[in-house]
Order: sequence, then structure tokens, then C-alpha cells
Amino acid sequence: MDGFVSENVDLMLANATYSLQAAQSATADIPILGTAITNYGIALGLDSTEDKVLGGNISGTSDLAPLDQQAAMLQELFPDAENVGLLYCSAEPNSVFQVETIQGYLEEMGYTCTQYAFTDVNDLSAVTQSACDGSDVIYIPTDNTAANNTETIANVVIPRRGCPWYAASLASAPAAAWPPSPSAMRSWAVSPVRWPSRSSPARRTCPSWQSSTTRP
Repeated sequence: MDGFVSENVDLMLANATYSLQAAQSATADIPILGTAITNYGIALGLDSTEDKVLGGNISGTSDLAPLDQQAAMLQELFPDAENVGLLYCSAEPNSVFQVETIQGYLEEMGYTCTQYAFTDVNDLSAVTQSACDGSDVIYIPTDNTAANNTETIANVVIPRRGCPWYAASLASAPAAAWPPSPSAMRSWAVSPVRWPSRSSPARRTCPSWQSSTTRP
């Protein structure tokens, strides 16, 4: 960023939260456009962005998914689930925002939600294991650390078969072998799946969550 400032570029493009924060710290004069930012207010430490105006030298686009629709899709896919594990990186403020928001929607629907926060990739496997042990389904928000380490998550979740995970980001969905939820980028149409609760005999005898959720 300092190189861009010293070169006095006309415009800076910041991809994702960390880049935007670095650009904000580097200059208050050069125009900055952000992309792949979930919530600018949280990313930039602003009091509010309800009027859609950031002020200063920063503007850009948001990839915030419709969290109420994601909650509704989770309910459609897993109406018989009881416990939803919310897996996210606690170092990412936007992930905290998404988890707290969707938890409210899910609890209104009658689900019991538990947050499983990992600090970085070093404890990702252990926290994912805990989420599997205590959840009927795992929800992962648009989270950079999770998206960059989907294989690590998949290596824990997929062998267990009995605990599907529901990815909010297209980047996380391929490794999950699971259709991504409604997002700012794309939506998938899937047939409803009545997923039995963890205590259900049908859940224990299901040969594979992958084969039971084949797309039409």
C-alpha cells in the first residue's frame, strides 16, 4: 500500500477486508474502491452505514449474502435438525457479524445454535471436530479463512457423514460437496431434504449424507 501512495496512483482497489483496512490506514486522499467486503461499517470501524454513504475516500461493493434467506434455506433442507453449529473465524469481524445475525433468525425458527469460533488455521481442525460432535448441521458464513481452508474442514466433516455442512460462500461449497446457499453471487435450486435429527434412527442408518442429497 505504501508503494501505491508513494507513486501517487489515481485509484486503489482493495479486495477483501484486510486489504481495505490496510488501504484505509495508508491514505486518506487517494480514492479507494473495496470489493468482496461483507460489511463496511464493521470492516472500517464506522458507527453506521445505514445511509449507504461511507464518507471520506472509500466506496465499493458488498458481498453480504441475504442471511434471512440462508436461514430459510437451512430450514427447508434440515427441518428436523435441532442443533446448528456456527463455525467461523473469530479474527474476522465480518464473520462475527454474520454469525450473530443468522443466529437470531435460526433461533426464531426454533433451532438451538452454538458458536464454534477458531482463531486461525492452527485450531481449525479441532474446532471443526467439536462442531461435528455437537451439531446436526454446521453453518459456515462468508469467511476468508474457512474459504481458504475448505480441504481442512472437509477432511474432518466428510468422513463423519452424519454431520452435513452448509456453506454460505461459493468458495467453501465445492469441497463440501454441498450446494451453496443464496448469496450475492449466485443461487442454486435444490429439492427439499428432510434431514433427520441426530437422535433419529434414520439418521444413524443413513449410508451417506452425500448420496442422500443428490441434486435433481
